[in-house]
Amino acid sequence: MDKKIIILTIFLITFIVGGLCFAQSTQEVNFDSLVLKAEAVILEDITEIEIPDNYSAEYSVSKKILIKNSKADEFCQLFINESHFNVIEELEASLTDLNGDVIKELDSDEIKEQEYSGDAFYSGHNYKYFEMQHHSYPFIFQYHFTIKIKTLLFWPNWFPQTSIPSYSSIYKLKINSDVKFRFYGKGIEIDPVEKADDTFKEYTWKLRNIPTILDEDYLSPEDRIQKAIFFVPQNFKTDAYEGNANSWEDFSNWYKQLSADRYDLSDEAKNEILGLVQNITEPKEKIRILYKYLQKKNRYVAIEMGLAGWQPQFADQVFKNRYGDCKDLSTYMVSMLNVVNIKSYPALALTRNKGVVDSEQPSNQFNHCIVCVPLDNDTLWLECTSTYNDLGDVPSTIEDINALVIGDQKGRLVRTPQKKSDQNKMVSVFNGAIEITGDLKFDAKIITTGNQKNYVKNNLAKLNSKDDKLFVINMLSANYSNLTIEQLESDESNNEKNSDLNLSLIGVYHRFLSQLNDRVFINPSIFNRKSGKDLPKEEITKRKYPVYFAYPYQDVDTVIIKIPLGYNMESKPKNKSIESSFGRYSTEYDLLDGKLFYVRNYELIQNHIPLSAYAEFYDFIKQVIEFDKAKFVLKKN
Repeated sequence: MDKKIIILTIFLITFIVGGLCFAQSTQEVNFDSLVLKAEAVILEDITEIEIPDNYSAEYSVSKKILIKNSKADEFCQLFINESHFNVIEELEASLTDLNGDVIKELDSDEIKEQEYSGDAFYSGHNYKYFEMQHHSYPFIFQYHFTIKIKTLLFWPNWFPQTSIPSYSSIYKLKINSDVKFRFYGKGIEIDPVEKADDTFKEYTWKLRNIPTILDEDYLSPEDRIQKAIFFVPQNFKTDAYEGNANSWEDFSNWYKQLSADRYDLSDEAKNEILGLVQNITEPKEKIRILYKYLQKKNRYVAIEMGLAGWQPQFADQVFKNRYGDCKDLSTYMVSMLNVVNIKSYPALALTRNKGVVDSEQPSNQFNHCIVCVPLDNDTLWLECTSTYNDLGDVPSTIEDINALVIGDQKGRLVRTPQKKSDQNKMVSVFNGAIEITGDLKFDAKIITTGNQKNYVKNNLAKLNSKDDKLFVINMLSANYSNLTIEQLESDESNNEKNSDLNLSLIGVYHRFLSQLNDRVFINPSIFNRKSGKDLPKEEITKRKYPVYFAYPYQDVDTVIIKIPLGYNMESKPKNKSIESSFGRYSTEYDLLDGKLFYVRNYELIQNHIPLSAYAEFYDFIKQVIEFDKAKFVLKKN
């Protein structure tokens, strides 16, 4: 056995037996096995936060990570965010051997600093980062940093679980007795150890033998965090604005303070807006015109220094500059609707791709702002950062979410609607003929609606004609490669009133059949087909979390292929049909006038499938994969 492996094994055994970890093995998780297989292991993870008042805190993290081999080098780096509200005061790191002897200490010159903007043009956020290297394994990477926090709105939560196993994670809170707060857990059912003196209370949470985050196929965004404790201050302050999180109404009142004087528009802006809807009486048509005007005249650009990360720009400033981020553009949209006497409200949102707002825990859970327009017989939701979406056809990221509507009287959580599967359709009609070379020449028409339309439309709108073809080739070549599109037409620029998006194309699948032998096998699932990659990797008894897709949808494919000259159909597949609570699937096969006919209908009715239905879902997908393999058999005369 290699000497380093022997040393490492002895080290891990010593670490376990020494009392830093109490190894536990269950049928679900064998922690010792995880540790031995992992490329890196967190030996110690300590978070300490001291809160002297309602307005500030000091936060520190100390961590030790065992690096076993070069595959774990990615864990020898650190990125820390710094902003107006979070200032780094200490940062140090080192590498040691297994005996604790220092190999290398971090030099201040090795710490790099860079502006972090994300989607923002300028965010006022920087991050400091560094990486350390050592090529004699194993070794221990350890670091410590301290951050001064200027508002409890950004109270750090506890996330003890990562992509590598951890022996120990501790969260220590020292807090002034007068500062009121609450906490709630996810996947963690432990009570803190409490101590108190005349001024401060201390709380300590400890967790040992923490397995890695379970990465399952089709995992919902909210299930990507599996162990955490979240902290909510009763009172907080952002610069001059005080707020609290006792209720959703209280939290919305804080945002209302930030935006209270931001909705006024100049006479110039009002006259331009009124001119757009002159002689229009129907409210929804006015909204459509102003929404399209917002999209055409403004760009999504975020400048989010300090409080501006939450406080919107003045609406008239957006009118003059023609740009803004989500809250700026939403404020401007509300202001425009006010001018034409249509009441609307900003709404704080957590985009669906980031998880779900816990409605029972009023707190800072949001990353986005949209607009709510309540009408007599309908409620419209406006995604104001979208350049191409039609009115009422919102992206999937703000469907089926809890949005905090900042109303006149009080704020309240409102669930946004979700389009049904038959509103997110892709319908294709494919006419083809197989040539003597084995190529399949075809013309096709594709009609898309809802979120399927938005996906195609947003991509085509951003691209030139050459890249349009490349995008469609990538979209249609999952099952058969070697696709050439000779002609492509779309009507994405003509969709003004939530109509379908139509594509017309002429193309060739080269070497569709490698060669024409006495027998030819043709799988007619040209555009859509399930394969092994669509089956979740977790067996039925192993799955721990529900199955999630971004939205429900329906694909209907009609394929007509002219039989090659000199061939007759020897056999055709049997028609199939499956139906469940969450989906439907059917196929039909026929031969008529020398042409093969195939119709496939796949419908995902329910995009969030509970764990209790996983066995049924798994079996459903297995059947679809098998049925999608079906082929016509042609025989040469």
